[in-house]
Order: sequence, then structure tokens, then C-alpha cells
Amino acid sequence: FDLQLGETGQVRSMRLDFTLGSGSVLLDGYEGAVGLNKVTLKAGLDEARLSLDAFDVVLANGTNLQVSGAMGFGPAWSPQTLTVSLASKQMAFNLFYALWPQWAKAEARDWVGTHIQQGLVRDAVLNFEANFVDGRPRLRAIAGSLALAGAQLTLGDTIPPIANVSGKISLEDDAATIVLDQASVDDLALQYGRVTIAPL
Repeated sequence: FDLQLGETGQVRSMRLDFTLGSGSVLLDGYEGAVGLNKVTLKAGLDEARLSLDAFDVVLANGTNLQVSGAMGFGPAWSPQTLTVSLASKQMAFNLFYALWPQWAKAEARDWVGTHIQQGLVRDAVLNFEANFVDGRPRLRAIAGSLALAGAQLTLGDTIPPIANVSGKISLEDDAATIVLDQASVDDLALQYGRVTIAPL
């Protein structure tokens, strides 16, 4: 921990670097506690900007999660802007959904949670940009992609569920593109498919 103060006692800069051992955390929308093996945090505050250089989490089941970002402040240290990046090599879909911030494109988050059941999320990268309005973050932009394995996808009451889905989802603001590498509908095997949903 490193803290620098100005002549009037105001904080000029601050650095924080620590590692925590095992524990657990509760997530809204996720059943049961999530076990933690290790948490590493590196952050700093300088010239009205809070930077999260590294927030690396190793879960008890071996899942790795990396988060980084920054928050800009205005007068009286009121938050003005926020950027967040989320990355993971592999995690269960229900955990990925619980970690997706509810303020970050709620419509896209709800669509994903409603239409995708079970499966694994791989090579996930999501980037969020937001402005603060009345003290709450309001999303300005979202972009990213993730791969699915062993998932089930439902697209509507008139379309049979698509099972054993392997493919990639790309998100760009109000649109989602789903490219299927492998899937099955009833007894029919699919080797390739592409679905674009806009707006989300």
C-alpha cells in the first residue's frame, strides 16, 4: 500500500497491491457460494482516475477470471465514466451469466440468460463502457465474444431447442451474431449455422 498526500492533506495518488487466500463469495443469481482459491488485486488512484490494473481470481474449481478497468471522477469525487473488461478461458455458463453486470446491456444479458441453458463458456472477452447518470452507470458501448461448448439454445416457441451447441457468439452494441460449428435439432445434426439477432 502506497499513499501520497498533497500540502492540504488531499490524496494525490494511491497504490494498492495485495493477494488473498482461500474463501468464498455469494453472487446474485447464482445458487450456492462460489469457492475462491486466490484473489490478486492491483489498483491505483491518480489525478481523479481510479485504475484497476489487475483483478485476477482463481476459483476453487480451477476457473480463472481476469478483470481490469478504470473509473473517472468529476468534482467532489463524483463518478463520471467507467470501463470494464472481463476475460476468462473457461467457466460454467451459469457462473458467467451471474458475473455479467446487470447494468451492462440488461436486454442482452436477459436474452442470453433466457435463451442459453447449461454448457461451458470458453475464451470469453467482454468490454463495457459506461457513463454515470444520477450516480448509476449507464452503458455507452459493449463489445466482445465468447465460445460455447455443450450448450442448449432456444430461439422461440416455434423452433425446437438446439442442443449440443458449439460455436461462437459475438456482441456489438445492439446486435449479436451466433456462428454454430456443431449442434443438433431433434435427430438432425447441424455442422454449420449462422444467426444474427438485432436489435437485442
